[in-house]
Amino acid sequence: MNKSIMWSMAAKYGLILSLASIITEVFKLTFSTLPGWVFTILSIAKLAIIVYLLLSFMKKFTQECEGPVSYGQAFGFGFAICLCSAIVCSLFTYIDYTLIFPDTMSNVVEQMGAILSSSSFNASSIDIDKIESMIPVITMLSMFIDCVIFGLIIPAILATYTKREIFSQDDIEQSAE
Repeated sequence: MNKSIMWSMAAKYGLILSLASIITEVFKLTFSTLPGWVFTILSIAKLAIIVYLLLSFMKKFTQECEGPVSYGQAFGFGFAICLCSAIVCSLFTYIDYTLIFPDTMSNVVEQMGAILSSSSFNASSIDIDKIESMIPVITMLSMFIDCVIFGLIIPAILATYTKREIFSQDDIEQSAE
């Protein structure tokens, strides 16, 4: 399969994969007053949906390829999907904390300042405004790193289940006779 076609498919599937995370995060921010166990169940369901979607996308890729698909090819395509998804999720996180809900970061910084001032730490030596401006970037980068690590682990596991057999069972039985 052509590399540009593979990356085009990976980008499309990565966008679909990132929508699961984005919808979950919007739900969490919208209904932030719900109990914590609801968000735990939601996070587990999101993980299951992402793994299922990734597995189905990787299987679809192996079916569209001519000839046998190696473990490395299946893993590479799965990682490409996760990389595209990581870029979209990271950018959404940055936009979320800078444009959509900018008050969230200021509330976090205020709570952090209150905790630091109540402790024995000298909080006057820290520039709170500088930290507040850096938090969205730090959050975006940490989200990207987390998604890339996820994109290395899960496709490595799923690639063994997406390999297409070189010979069918009938070919094996005929060669044995």
